[in-house]
Amino acid sequence: MPRVSVLLPVYQAAEVVGQAIDTILGQTAPPFEIVVADDGSTDGTGERVAELGPRCEGQGVRLALARFPENRGRGASRNLAVARAGGELVAWYDADDLWTPEKLARQVEAFARARAENPAGRLLLTCNYLRHESARDPGQILRPGPTIALDDIAAIHTRRHIQLQTILGPREVFLRTPFDETLNRAEDFDFALRFAALGGKVVNPDPEGPPLVHYFRGAANFGKEGRASNRRLVRKNAAIFRAAHVDARAFLAHKLGIGLARQDAPTDDSRPMPPGPVFAQGAGDGFDAARPGLERLADGALRIALGPGAAVEYLVSGPEGEIARARIEGLHPVPQPMLRDWFMAGGRRLVIRSVAGAWFPAERLLIARAASGLISVSSGARPPGTPDAAVTAGADRPRADEASP
Repeated sequence: MPRVSVLLPVYQAAEVVGQAIDTILGQTAPPFEIVVADDGSTDGTGERVAELGPRCEGQGVRLALARFPENRGRGASRNLAVARAGGELVAWYDADDLWTPEKLARQVEAFARARAENPAGRLLLTCNYLRHESARDPGQILRPGPTIALDDIAAIHTRRHIQLQTILGPREVFLRTPFDETLNRAEDFDFALRFAALGGKVVNPDPEGPPLVHYFRGAANFGKEGRASNRRLVRKNAAIFRAAHVDARAFLAHKLGIGLARQDAPTDDSRPMPPGPVFAQGAGDGFDAARPGLERLADGALRIALGPGAAVEYLVSGPEGEIARARIEGLHPVPQPMLRDWFMAGGRRLVIRSVAGAWFPAERLLIARAASGLISVSSGARPPGTPDAAVTAGADRPRADEASP
């Protein structure tokens, strides 16, 4: 069985890196190691990674941290991760995206079959994925074609896009075709062009199978930096576009037109979710003494505290109906990985109802995504004493259609 290194490039990811590492550790076939490449973070990302070392060791997974003293960009951090990896195979994980638990197991098994059929070729594996345009978007399944070569990648109207976080393949491929360190956006597409131009192929072994990755499109990909990176990408790869008989100018115009022309303002309605009390939407209505205490912890977990003799039922639901239900008493933690799994299953609402003890109106929380990618809970209420002007359009406020299960 080949050793797999999961490569996790991060920048200012202290809030979400724990979720990323937990998701990797939760794989049905955990990797040999996780390599975190910290691109000069100043928010405590490196310290948070160090705290997670014992958890990884306890599960038999090595955790390696490589750090730049200052920010050098995504291409450089990806090359740093490759250089530090010790596995024969590598898989990419972007901290603000999510993997389903069977992602690695399916791909490692499929790679063995694909390699047997193509022993000498330069080969990478991709998979189906859910693309989310925003935190609320349930996602669209994208199914890369069975074999993706240069003509597919460079084609103007191709539907065979690949996302790096879906990729698994030999470390050697990324050593021979390193990322362009002058690109801080589109470095993955630039890599794909050059890899394919050298005869490499990207294979999707199960195009009709389930999605294995949740990919969230962020506003940063569509801003000025994204546009500038894509212009540079097209200029530097002009010879590759000519070889593929593609008009590079038309390609760039099409790409800028369909995505990168978006404004620099955030396109996501992600919610701020700092640690602390999760305030009831009906606070001050006379039922405060009966309500459970709700607290969001630093890792995104939810703690529910009930009074003596009290019991509640929680119900998790989404557009497709009920996902989970349970009765709880006393002090009850809802771990962050459980919230993450509910979110990936389509859960967007968490309703807490009284079933014993003092009655209170049902609490309705959102299972939401912070701008960092952290999955946690949010309510539409403001802390007591917060003036109306402080509650902005981007704050913890659910839509009217999210007010009931």
